[in-house]
Amino acid sequence: MKNILYIIALITIVTFSSCTSETSYYDTLDETQAAFLFTGTTQGIQALLGPAYSKLTQELQMPINAGSNPPNLNGNYPLFEQETIANIFDPNVVPWISDNRFIHINLINQDNSNLTIDYQGFFMDAGADGQPLGGDDSVVLTEAREGQVYVSGDSTTGAFTIFARALVDGGPTVDIIAISGIRTATGVDNLQYAYVTYDNGDPDTGTIIDGNTFRDADMVSNSFVWP
Repeated sequence: MKNILYIIALITIVTFSSCTSETSYYDTLDETQAAFLFTGTTQGIQALLGPAYSKLTQELQMPINAGSNPPNLNGNYPLFEQETIANIFDPNVVPWISDNRFIHINLINQDNSNLTIDYQGFFMDAGADGQPLGGDDSVVLTEAREGQVYVSGDSTTGAFTIFARALVDGGPTVDIIAISGIRTATGVDNLQYAYVTYDNGDPDTGTIIDGNTFRDADMVSNSFVWP
């Protein structure tokens, strides 16, 4: 789904193993039960993701930041000059950059008592002028959360990771997404975004057919207001 068309877009988290007939324990719980159990520990993240955890951390090289006190992330963050750094089907992929597509990550309603947050992502084309936010940008696709989005991290260091299922362009396609970075006074350093896509749109029964990790090429994503 997230194919080469927007392999250089920007946004908003998480990956499973290439054959996922297994179901994570959290998939058997309703949102209230899952929120009560998730505490942001490494063990809790592994339980939340199930077989996706190794796919995310090993093949997609995604940093996972554990912790029960993530920094305040409410805001909008850009991923300009998106750099592809990992692909599940080509572990030797050469990093490459596109400055014509980018991602807007929108985060609101963070609740550290339950370690939850709302997420929405907009994959954008910079338009004819080639300049993000240049006035002629257009939306390539959108992602909106399905179910609960969880967040872990440490406000002392600013490190965080967000975990979500997202509907692509309203569904039925479902991606599993992970977003990590280090929150600073002005935005996020080393902002990275990873996803996996399932052949039938169902993370519980499907087979992974796509997956990549992107990061902001200059390693700095300043917070901004959009639209």
